[in-house]
Amino acid sequence: MAKTDKQDDSTETTPKFKRPRIGETIGVKAGVDRKVPNNEHGDYFSEKETASITTNVRVLRLLDDGDLIRTK
Repeated sequence: MAKTDKQDDSTETTPKFKRPRIGETIGVKAGVDRKVPNNEHGDYFSEKETASITTNVRVLRLLDDGDLIRTK
């Protein structure tokens, strides 16, 4: 018996978020094995701890590339 699309969606564990708007504050972490500078705080994003940042064009690109992962 072949799986349907509905069955595939139910096994997915990554939460889905709407694309953030410019100026919106969101929580992010660094992607696995990524070293991403956090320009707002003068440090690097952590893979384990969530950082709150204001969305700008750079952040949107980092999210699209998988360098940053949205957490909330």
